[in-house]
Amino acid sequence: MAKRGKIVAGVVAALLLGIALSTVVGARAARTHYESDLARALAEAKRLHMPLTIGEVLSPEPPTEQNAGWIYLQAGNLLNHVLADQQSAIETAMVRNPKPFEVVEGVAALQTVEPVFSLVDSARGKPCVFPHKWSDGPEVSFPELSRMKSIVRDLCFKARIEEQSGDWRASIETLRLAEKVARDAGTDPVMTSLFVRVSCETIVYNELYRLIDREPHNPVFLELVVGFTNQAAPLPNARFFFGGEIALNMWLLDNWNVLDADLDGNPNQPPPQVSQRLIAHVPGARDEAKALVLTAWEATWRNLPSDPNDWDQVANAITATKKVVASDHSAFSHIYELFGPWENQPDLVLAVEAHRRVLRAVTAVLIQRNQTGALPATLPSSLGVDAIDPFNHEPLRFVKAGSGFKVYSVGPDRVDNGGKERDPSQNEDQQYDIVLRVH
Repeated sequence: MAKRGKIVAGVVAALLLGIALSTVVGARAARTHYESDLARALAEAKRLHMPLTIGEVLSPEPPTEQNAGWIYLQAGNLLNHVLADQQSAIETAMVRNPKPFEVVEGVAALQTVEPVFSLVDSARGKPCVFPHKWSDGPEVSFPELSRMKSIVRDLCFKARIEEQSGDWRASIETLRLAEKVARDAGTDPVMTSLFVRVSCETIVYNELYRLIDREPHNPVFLELVVGFTNQAAPLPNARFFFGGEIALNMWLLDNWNVLDADLDGNPNQPPPQVSQRLIAHVPGARDEAKALVLTAWEATWRNLPSDPNDWDQVANAITATKKVVASDHSAFSHIYELFGPWENQPDLVLAVEAHRRVLRAVTAVLIQRNQTGALPATLPSSLGVDAIDPFNHEPLRFVKAGSGFKVYSVGPDRVDNGGKERDPSQNEDQQYDIVLRVH
């Protein structure tokens, strides 16, 4: 997050430099003009109910003993004592086709993580609010996020070993805990938190895919999976995460001088004395920078959907902001960099929902096959909206192949690639679908 703060600080420095240049050429010399720009932006933010401080976004922190956030911090500290070689052994054992000795080493390494699992298990049923020092603004750190992803991965490997040993009930319960950790990873109002959440949820669903392929004729197991998918966490609310980012941007501009020292020694950023001079000597520079940032954010906020499940519209809201920024050919166009990293987030969220719906559809097909002895002609009507691909709003693809079948979503590229699976050994620039095959 320190790096993130420096990037944002550099963008704001460029904004302020642009303001200074505009002032020199007489484009916006009057302080009253800057103040009126900010006043209009603040009035519009109020009309839109757009948060400007982090306190407007945060949930109340529950008592320490009832707060899962404290449990995860303790679990992360415990995980720090697990040797890197042991964590690497678990990660290696989770690849698609591990060698037998790699699985043995992974199982042995798993024993060192058991104290972490016991601690995390106590987070069940408890709300999660991490006790961060939000007064640090964009410099606030989130050390728990990388550890939570490791915990989710380790729990999924534990679930795999439990199923292989015949205890598939314990396997499902372990995956329920992994899903709880994944969901709680997304309780901070910043985009980094959202990214970690969807990454963790993807790990959980991929492990469920593998277990279903091993237990396709087990009716009790399949019913447990139905319960799992029906009780999965709802899609995250975009306003929560964007609201946090807006508040941190406002904090940055209000406390710009505090962050000057962070730019020392970084040749890719303007010298810190530039921003100090602009704040001190350019009339209204800070006000105008805030007005510009607010105006761009308002384009996003105004277009966010009232339905938190409508992440297609979230993508449209981000596009609306990009159009506003792209139309500005002045020295202030550096503001575009504040929004660039988030344009792929909607597809990441939709991919998790696609995984869940594909899993739910496959489970329904298997249950019907086990009951009738034959595959249905189409996806069962009982699926309702779960039979719809969240990427193109058409039915999920259902393709029979002998006694087996596959169900798939067209995925982020929104192109039907015939059920082609993503190759993890290739780079991200590839065409693939989100697929679950049952043989």
